Amino acid sequence: MCEKLPFQVRITDAKWLEHQLSIEDLQYANFWTNVPNPRTGERIVFLRGKKGASPRKIAGWGFVHSSGETTPNYHWDSMDSNEIKSRAANSQASSKKCYMILKNIYLLGSREPLENDFFKEEFGLEKFPTSGTGWKNYNVDFPVFFEDTERVQILVEGASIGVKEGGAKYVTHVIKERRATRKFRGEMIEESKNSPPKGKVLCEVCETDMLGKYKVGVPIIDCHHLFPLSDIDEEVVTTKSDLALLCPSCHRAIHQLDDCSNLDELRRRIGIMNKSYRPIDSEPDEIIEGSSCCSNHDIFFTDYRFYCSNPNCKTSVGECPYCRGYLVSSDDFGEYCEAAFCPYSNDYDRCGNMLRNRIDSYTDWMPEMLMMDDPWMLDKCFIENDFDIALEKGIINSKKRLELQQILDYCYEEIS
Repeated sequence: MCEKLPFQVRITDAKWLEHQLSIEDLQYANFWTNVPNPRTGERIVFLRGKKGASPRKIAGWGFVHSSGETTPNYHWDSMDSNEIKSRAANSQASSKKCYMILKNIYLLGSREPLENDFFKEEFGLEKFPTSGTGWKNYNVDFPVFFEDTERVQILVEGASIGVKEGGAKYVTHVIKERRATRKFRGEMIEESKNSPPKGKVLCEVCETDMLGKYKVGVPIIDCHHLFPLSDIDEEVVTTKSDLALLCPSCHRAIHQLDDCSNLDELRRRIGIMNKSYRPIDSEPDEIIEGSSCCSNHDIFFTDYRFYCSNPNCKTSVGECPYCRGYLVSSDDFGEYCEAAFCPYSNDYDRCGNMLRNRIDSYTDWMPEMLMMDDPWMLDKCFIENDFDIALEKGIINSKKRLELQQILDYCYEEIS
């Protein structure tokens, strides 16, 4: 499976590499050196970076064609298929004692993996020294893993989003799962477009509309696999429930967590609390019959908060099932009613001074409220309970409490 040839790794000047990349049909390259590799046919691996620098990247490789002491005939850096020679802007070819001509050059360009993903025990490669001559011989087979364009691309993508596992195991996993994501990603995007709010493709963590944000006609969104890589040892059957649509930033962030399937944890860390998430280890006080969230799931009620019964739901409850008032996101989980007279907004003075607002409303327009037809508006015990709590909390004094009670009693006499 591997070439039965050793290879050599050399620190390579970035501008030399950029020059080689600019040549349309590169045939030969002259590697700047005072100590050439005399072994014709041996692979030279380019390590982009400087001595002691970090991180460095594997930029590609070429094979030794010839080497020797330099002459004016070798004061060039590259030669194309028409034998046209050219030099880099900072060419050092004429200042080196020797030339080393390379052929069959392969440059990775945007697919350059980090050196830590190359010099790994799983490939049988010791780490490249941070100081010394700037080159090192490896008397082992070159890992053909890096000659597979798709595998290298996946490895680089993993590094860009911060995947901790890395290496061949990660790449093997991604190749398996790309079969599923190719199939499901389009379906998930269409489902997102057709779900409230329609016409948008939302990141499942930060809720950014990745279709409308950049206005390029397509959603800039990743399909994230929820299974931790450490759990993937064999072929698995992937379903849409195993995947999540994440914007590139959230995708990168989720891979920094110990559990890359815990979307709720990332939501909490970035302060996204405008959804009606189910609280952890909590049973509902009440199941709201006949009501549903924006995705038609049952609604639970706990501690004056409404939240969806489905822990994976991506939509909000939206409106109070009782008074149809607007719901406001809580600081910890779920949503609460902000309607001044709704009994299900009781005791929410700690989340927006709702009790104080209700007391003010009683003073200003209690008679009008009590004359309305909605039966919950006529709950005298509920209103009196508000008076008592407000008195206890110091929102009103005893005199104000008595005044409000007199108004309440008078109104009830009028409507009786």
